[in-house]
Amino acid sequence: MAQKSINEVEILMQIIKIVANLELPALLSEIAKILIQVTQGNSCLIYLLDTPKEELVLRGSYNPHPHLLGRIKIKMGEGITGWVAQKREVVAINRDASDDHRFKFFHNLPEDRYEGFLSVPILQSRRGVPTPTGINSASGKNGDLIGVINIQHKSPHNYSAREVTLVVVIADLVVGAIENARLYEETVLKGQEIKRLTEEVHLAREAVETRKLVERAKCVLMKRYKLDEDAAFKTIQRHSRNSRKTMREIAEMIISFSTIESEHLPK
Repeated sequence: MAQKSINEVEILMQIIKIVANLELPALLSEIAKILIQVTQGNSCLIYLLDTPKEELVLRGSYNPHPHLLGRIKIKMGEGITGWVAQKREVVAINRDASDDHRFKFFHNLPEDRYEGFLSVPILQSRRGVPTPTGINSASGKNGDLIGVINIQHKSPHNYSAREVTLVVVIADLVVGAIENARLYEETVLKGQEIKRLTEEVHLAREAVETRKLVERAKCVLMKRYKLDEDAAFKTIQRHSRNSRKTMREIAEMIISFSTIESEHLPK
């Protein structure tokens, strides 16, 4: 594929526009588009590290893979992607990427058959990351792993030093935005979990209160109409079904009627 001239200033401006995006899927999609623009690649996959599980999860892509996002997971050291994550080194394979001894096939990914493969770790506090032989980079190996960027070409592709450096620099520039978006996502999920738990507590309290009211209503019916417990319960249940009211509403009506009646009895 013929290389187009890369305007670094234009790329920088695009990055500035997207880094404020707190929606992680949209952010990763925009990052992938920029990386494809820089490399003229055919595919860009972005894996993020799930730290507790020590595995990389596919979270973003240039080609639409909605059914695979969040489902493809790679262990540290597994395949080229896992190797890059473990070693925190850049790997650039110009042709026959699938012949590399580190390569792992994912049969549901068409990219498995692509020739060129560039894999770059996303690191915080990067200093002097080792790059492929003959390629110098100012980025570095020492830093917390955030994820891995994979760029692939259908045909053989010569990854130049400038091209690799640009991808590494872009990874450095967007790492803060990715972390902010992940933090936002975690906050939203925690908020949803708190809401769900609050609703569950409310429903549990409602259920307990309903049982108490039904028990009181049963006692009223048992005392007034000389019913046994099962018959009293079935009476409440039948009235609930016939009137299309909840058992709680029927129980409250029975209790209210009993209270009013007792207040008007001769003392």
